[in-house]
Amino acid sequence: MVNRYVPNEEVARWFAAADVAALPYREATGSGIAQVAFGAGVPVIATRTGGLEEVVEEGISGLLVPPRDPRALADTIAVLLSNPELCRKMAAASREKAEREFGVDGVVRQTMQLYSKLVGEDLYLRTLTAAAPKASCART
Repeated sequence: MVNRYVPNEEVARWFAAADVAALPYREATGSGIAQVAFGAGVPVIATRTGGLEEVVEEGISGLLVPPRDPRALADTIAVLLSNPELCRKMAAASREKAEREFGVDGVVRQTMQLYSKLVGEDLYLRTLTAAAPKASCART
């Protein structure tokens, strides 16, 4: 367990040695640690709080437990560590999730999807059409 600030130079070493990443937040809007763990191919066990429920895919990239429930956290860690096949599957899914959602291509795709949703595809096409010069086939 690491309960201190970990400098960037040490992060890869710690995650390479980890079988799981436990994020027992009492309250949180999100955690960059989950994305780092996924990038290292480490499944995440996190509390059901804030944005962590949106980041951790229950049973796929990790597991979720209630906040402020140390017994549930300990039991869930024990279940995952005692099931190497499940741990390997979640590790692979974690790495794939990191590439799909947090890599450059994933961030660009998500940004474009959000932009399209905010602007509205019809409005966007109408804007392009209105700005284009009128074509004329008539020849003189």
